Amino acid sequence: MASVVGCNTPTGQTKNSTLPKDQIEHHQTNSHLKSRSDKSLEILENTETSIDIPRTSEAVESYSGTDLSVIPPKLQNLLIQDLGPFNSDENTYGAIAFKDDLPMLIFDDFGRKDTHNPSNASLNTSFKFRAPLTTLLNSPISGSVTYKEWQSNKNFPSGDVSGDWEIHISNEPFSQWVIIIDHIVSLDCERSSKLARACKLELSTDGQAIEVGTKITAGQPIGYIGDWLYDNDGPTYGHTELTVMQYSKDRSSATVYCPIPYLDTNKREEYASAIANLMKSYELWAKDESIYIENQTPYSGCLYEEIIINSDGATIAN
Repeated sequence: MASVVGCNTPTGQTKNSTLPKDQIEHHQTNSHLKSRSDKSLEILENTETSIDIPRTSEAVESYSGTDLSVIPPKLQNLLIQDLGPFNSDENTYGAIAFKDDLPMLIFDDFGRKDTHNPSNASLNTSFKFRAPLTTLLNSPISGSVTYKEWQSNKNFPSGDVSGDWEIHISNEPFSQWVIIIDHIVSLDCERSSKLARACKLELSTDGQAIEVGTKITAGQPIGYIGDWLYDNDGPTYGHTELTVMQYSKDRSSATVYCPIPYLDTNKREEYASAIANLMKSYELWAKDESIYIENQTPYSGCLYEEIIINSDGATIAN
């Protein structure tokens, strides 16, 4: 049964932080969902690249008797290259570090109420990770890049070079299904904690620029985690988001899904366990077993199976 926005979604607890509010990540609504989709389609139509299948939805449907645009993806990983195990001596979980001075959780589960703006009743529509700037991100699927956008963060000292990229990858061009990777920076950026600076270099993988139409193989390193926290010198800590989304046919709305059941069957148990262990390890470190609800959820890290995003950006959980 669907429940409307504002349902009783657990928020969890975070440790106290003295960081100013303007250095906490800013919420981005999905109110421009259709315009973003239209922009993506327009870019694809005008991209000169080698595509293995016909490039209209009608042609795709007739290509093999099956509408390839509605076939969901099979994730091969959950974006973070080193996702575990827990090291109690270092207080790390693979690439992810547990730190007292972070203003939010190191992982926001799918469907969690917006922790930095709970009054708007928005639900988290992704797996949201927070980790050191050196954290590598791998492509979760094989496919083509269908959307790419630089997201400036002008609230910080570096001006228009502060920010990071968002890219979408789909199994097939013009697919209704997209894997969204939000907050990623170039592998060519300096990410050492002492030398890190805001960096607007283009994304690349294996020496090839990542543009709309670029073909990506699952497991390929595609960038570093995006910028989250800053000081006067530049970024100090990172964040990134992984979203599994299916547009409606007219692309005026979309449904986002818990990533776990969209993992390849050969990978599902491994990564479901990795997410479950991440949450348990963090609770153990924080000495608070109430941060995550783990026994009443459909999948590890997911409070719901799916969330509908309406054209006005409202989220409705199923």
